[in-house]
Amino acid sequence: MVNPDQLICSDSQPLYYCEAGDADGSPIIMIHGWGADHRYFDFQLEPLKKYRLIIPELEGLGSSPEPPEYSIHREAVKVVQLALGLGIDKAAILGHSLGGMVAQEIALSFPDFVHALILEDTSPGVRNFPLTQLVTAFSFLLCGTTPGLRKFLAKRWGIAYENSDGAAGALIAEYACGSCSKTLARYVKAMRRWNALPHLDSIRIPTLVVQGELDRMIHMRQARTLVEKINSSELVTISGSGHTPHLERPEAFNLEVTAYLERIGW
Repeated sequence: MVNPDQLICSDSQPLYYCEAGDADGSPIIMIHGWGADHRYFDFQLEPLKKYRLIIPELEGLGSSPEPPEYSIHREAVKVVQLALGLGIDKAAILGHSLGGMVAQEIALSFPDFVHALILEDTSPGVRNFPLTQLVTAFSFLLCGTTPGLRKFLAKRWGIAYENSDGAAGALIAEYACGSCSKTLARYVKAMRRWNALPHLDSIRIPTLVVQGELDRMIHMRQARTLVEKINSSELVTISGSGHTPHLERPEAFNLEVTAYLERIGW
């Protein structure tokens, strides 16, 4: 059980969230990536409908209020607070990119709360990987550019080039243009400050690491590092996908996730 004394936050504003699936099913909390909102996982709702699906919107994004400060740990606390308020004391956590960092932080700070982790195209800490550190530095600069340039670059880096004209490209472009540039920049700073790498070997929770074969933002080395450091973990690669397999190759992604959840008995 989560110790209430661990849930220290400077305010009590709740996260906005959406709920789908079977209200009596095993809960899965699905945490979106940078600049996104609850629609991020629309392609997963039907395949995972036997589960109770909770999709929070991180602070400052979607309909959730802005926080007084941006940090990965704070978002982990807010997600767990939300779940406990909904009567959930144990859940599988699926997180993509920024959301995958929040998922790792939940596993590190509240291990008894997490039944399983699904980490999609995410990093244990960008400061440890020079290429991704460079990309995040570029993303910080991108926040101050025009919406048109943000849209163009998001479609070239956020997904594989061959998928940029489909539904995935349209949603990624919308997020890049629609999100507040200051919020995006503050989350980049939060990601650059955060580092789970020294602590990963303390995670003893079943973990599936999912990596897009063509991801240019989070490279395969980071996925392999997660698997090497986290006990009871395994890696699957989604071919033909860039940074967002759940949007670019949803059928393949959903197949891997549902098969994994079945294997671990969730």
